[in-house]
Amino acid sequence: AYLGPHASAKAHRASVRMEEPRPPPLKDVRRLSVDLGEVAARAAAGCTSAWAAGARRVSVDIPQISSVDRSTTARRFEDDNSFLLSLVGRLGGGRSPEAVGVSTDIMEGGFEGGGDYLREEGLYGYRWRKGGEVYTAVANSEVDAGALKGLGALDDGAGRVLLFNCALARLSWLDRWGLPDLSDVEPAYLLRRQGPGFVSRQHPEDYYAWRLEGGKATLVLRQAEPLTARDAERAISAR
Repeated sequence: AYLGPHASAKAHRASVRMEEPRPPPLKDVRRLSVDLGEVAARAAAGCTSAWAAGARRVSVDIPQISSVDRSTTARRFEDDNSFLLSLVGRLGGGRSPEAVGVSTDIMEGGFEGGGDYLREEGLYGYRWRKGGEVYTAVANSEVDAGALKGLGALDDGAGRVLLFNCALARLSWLDRWGLPDLSDVEPAYLLRRQGPGFVSRQHPEDYYAWRLEGGKATLVLRQAEPLTARDAERAISAR
């Protein structure tokens, strides 16, 4: 019997729910640092899955890569951009995808020796073609979300889009004021520090909250819908 166009997707999701969730790919539990190579592999798999399921725009959000001694905007950009290029390569963008958006030049010095700085701040990214489709990965080098107002310049409404570390789920209604509609963006991969633990999600799996204790990650909450910071914090901190 024909069960409808979504039957196979539902069956696949049910099979995913039965599998044992994989904990965050931690490299150092005490410092909450993660294995970036494994994170990139999982993020690429999540993007591929979400696009195959019909999403046009997806998001990937991971913890801050930069260490304390690389805390300037330029240094954070350098680390984030390196990861983004690695992710684009895994998604078929090759080693030299087309650069789009604002200039990513890093200038030396800064006002009164304040450190290196970016020539421009705003939306930047990379574009590539694969299987007849156009893909664009977009990131924001500004501190706030205001740069997303210019997303239309990089998103023609037809190609596939990846938003990297834009933290859409954490934007308040005030942050969203004046931004384009982003309600269709599917979280393909999420790994967020939350108190003494993490929140994670890889499409098409559920959302998980993990508590770090005894040198390992323990699953404390699992649900199909996105986890709010409050619910995740409560579950991770509960004893």
